[in-house]
Amino acid sequence: MQIGKGGAYRAAAERNRERVLPIASERGIIYDRNGVALTKNIPNFSLAIIPQDLPKKSAERDVIVRRLSTLTNRPEDDIRDLLNEYGSYSYESITIREDLDYNQALMTIIDASDLPGIYIQRGSKRLYEVDNKNLNKSLTSSTIFSLSHIIGYEGKLNRSELDRLYSEGYLPNDTLGKTGIEESYEKILRGTYGKKRIEVNAAGKEQSVLSEEAPKPGQHIKLSIDARYQFELEKTLQKYLTKYNKARGSAIALNPNNGEILALVSLPAFDNNDFSGGISQSKYKEYTENIDKPLFNRAISGNYPSGSTAKIAIAAGALNEGVINSKTSFLSSGGLRVGAWFFPDWQAGGHGLTDVRRALAWSVNTFFYYIGGGYDNFVGLGVDKIAKYLSLFGLGEKSGIDLSGEAAGFIPNKDWKNQTKNERWYVGDTYNLSIGQGDLLVTPLQITLL
Repeated sequence: MQIGKGGAYRAAAERNRERVLPIASERGIIYDRNGVALTKNIPNFSLAIIPQDLPKKSAERDVIVRRLSTLTNRPEDDIRDLLNEYGSYSYESITIREDLDYNQALMTIIDASDLPGIYIQRGSKRLYEVDNKNLNKSLTSSTIFSLSHIIGYEGKLNRSELDRLYSEGYLPNDTLGKTGIEESYEKILRGTYGKKRIEVNAAGKEQSVLSEEAPKPGQHIKLSIDARYQFELEKTLQKYLTKYNKARGSAIALNPNNGEILALVSLPAFDNNDFSGGISQSKYKEYTENIDKPLFNRAISGNYPSGSTAKIAIAAGALNEGVINSKTSFLSSGGLRVGAWFFPDWQAGGHGLTDVRRALAWSVNTFFYYIGGGYDNFVGLGVDKIAKYLSLFGLGEKSGIDLSGEAAGFIPNKDWKNQTKNERWYVGDTYNLSIGQGDLLVTPLQITLL
């Protein structure tokens, strides 16, 4: 037997006497553009079990399950289901209870001293809060809830995720970035687990440490977001929502020189700390059944009329096509009438004689009625060329923001209207494409009330 299968028996004996325990790596911190920490890691403990060390006889295993149920206040069936679900990972650690503080961990070690395969694992828990000691006094709280849609959250791996990621070093008791920056930069933030190889007795209890490999912490990330702007924008948007008796809205503040996003707000928001370490069914149901959909990121996943943003593309198209030049002017006297319809300027009485510079600066509707759809004897771009230039400006495409769930825009055209509504596209329809009514702010700060 030693000659024929000595190597196999030796390997089996080594597996029986040795265990490799993971040493969790510290997750990278997410900072705003000024170095203000938006996340933190706090140490915590969890009760874990290695299924391989449990008795093989079902009666003896049931005794241990009942003891674990008493220790953790977790139903016996939940523990059995967990052991069955991860049965193929019998040499890995399976977490039975999380978020133990130091005293709870110490008491659990004492109470479980006679149970095989049970040990306390040290790790960290992600908290989402702003380190506001260096911010202005207007930030009175450490929580800016609208950051939840940007940062996202991490949560426990499900079985399908574990099967997919096990070869990359993920473990049954692991966490994974699920949404937001936590998801987009998971591999950078995660770091690399360390390993502790120990010698165990017949009950799976640690006898000595054979070797140890230190973990490598995850890298930190600095965002373009400014926490001060985020706080003020959230406060401003909430003020407008309250003023207009609305519950849902989004707002984005950009740096017009380079397109950096300085603040991105979607309301209502949620507390991503509810998801850290696993969310309760009742809390998750509260979020998912809320008619205002707080988990939905309206800023990147919603589709809305372009409003006056389209005017920039239409002006560029009209200049490029020779429809107008820099001196072409039209009289804005309050709006234009086309048959039974009246298309107003946003300012009562209009803006007077307007060229393209004034039209863009003051968002003069009448000017864009002329150059977009045409009026009287003046021939505008027409719907096909409007659609062309809106596409060239990217209004129908995703921006490529490094957050998941972004929705692409939509630009209607003649074929779409004919196929969808079974109607021709009349000249007057062009006006509706280019004009947004009731803009709240005509600045790089765009606010949409829903």
